[in-house]
Amino acid sequence: MHISELCSNRHNIKFIRRAAQLEVDYIIIGGAAIYYHGGRHLGGVDDIDIYIRPSLENIKKLTHVFQFFDMKLVSDPEKMLKPYARLAIKTHNVNMDIITPREFEPFDELLQRAHIFSPTDPFVRILSKQDLVVHKENAVENTRNRLAVHQKDLDFLVKTNKP
Repeated sequence: MHISELCSNRHNIKFIRRAAQLEVDYIIIGGAAIYYHGGRHLGGVDDIDIYIRPSLENIKKLTHVFQFFDMKLVSDPEKMLKPYARLAIKTHNVNMDIITPREFEPFDELLQRAHIFSPTDPFVRILSKQDLVVHKENAVENTRNRLAVHQKDLDFLVKTNKP
């Protein structure tokens, strides 16, 4: 498998390659990781989601990646040290979510279980299948919770909209 197969957006691939070159500690999660483990078809992923190590040194390296692409890290770097901090990057070229792991997901443990993408790309790591299951279970639970809130709001609006 070639790294360009992980995502149909070539700018995202350039971003993660540059991050790997600068030794940013990150792990690919989400749809690209699902594809890597055989769960999606090629071309089905146009964004990249990554977990990053929540440390100032790592955020500094990430800032250099942004600078390489003439982008600015608009978030406060301190924010990216907190559990489950999320930075969405949606430009005309890059479509990516950069996330710090939750409190119960120590980055070092996730990294230890992560798959090295290939011998030629040793710094590109993919979330292990067992950790991806936990990640997706949490995503499904969060979606259910958000759906319940939206349903409650809709029920209220429908009920109070009647004459």
